[in-house]
Amino acid sequence: MFRTPGFPHTYDNVIYHPDSHDTFIWHLQRQRLLQIIRHVSETTSSIKYLDFACGTGRIISTLEHFVGDAVGLDISSQALAIAESKVSRAVLKHGDIIEQPNIVDYDYDVITAFRFILNADAEPELRGRIMSSLASRLRRSSGRLIFNAHGNPYSTYGLGSLYGAARGHEHRAALSYPEVRRLVDQAGLEIESWYGFGICPGRAVTRGNLRPLGRRIDSWAARQPFLRWISRDLLFVSRLKTQRGTTSQ
Repeated sequence: MFRTPGFPHTYDNVIYHPDSHDTFIWHLQRQRLLQIIRHVSETTSSIKYLDFACGTGRIISTLEHFVGDAVGLDISSQALAIAESKVSRAVLKHGDIIEQPNIVDYDYDVITAFRFILNADAEPELRGRIMSSLASRLRRSSGRLIFNAHGNPYSTYGLGSLYGAARGHEHRAALSYPEVRRLVDQAGLEIESWYGFGICPGRAVTRGNLRPLGRRIDSWAARQPFLRWISRDLLFVSRLKTQRGTTSQ
């Protein structure tokens, strides 16, 4: 999508407009993401960080101040041009991690991959290859791959997809926790922890008189582990497999 002329600007100005639902969810995720990075930094003095499919720089511009080396990689030169204006010290690279495997290193403490796994719905084989490639680039002891699936079928997003399908609308990609767990397992990873964001319909937290209430509910729900199962956007922290097996805290 980011190779489509003009799409990176649409992504920033429409999807991540200051008052959009996606921006609100990002504010909730950002708090959790920074907490995760602080936890990693307790055992790693200077975090080496890669933001895969960094796009217009939303994630890397947030995390570059909390890590040592920061590298962003994307296949879209348009997106990278926007990201360049947001970062202050991160190195941005243009390329394809599959076609150019040595474009980034193999010893990262933290790798993030936001809004990529779900969007690769049309190419499940590529999705698996990317996950395996990212797994191979983690440090054995400290490495964490942090990624999200921003369309849980067991959420209001899923209900909206069913409604849209009944009306003949285009298919909307979705990924559930069990599907993500299988994908992670096939890449030689295990889920260390996972979180959910957004149980209210997007319209309820972005429009009308219900907006303040909807946002309070979603802010509260993001702190309740049992509600992650029905949350729209799922955030995962994964690591290379250990002998004691997979955890799912």
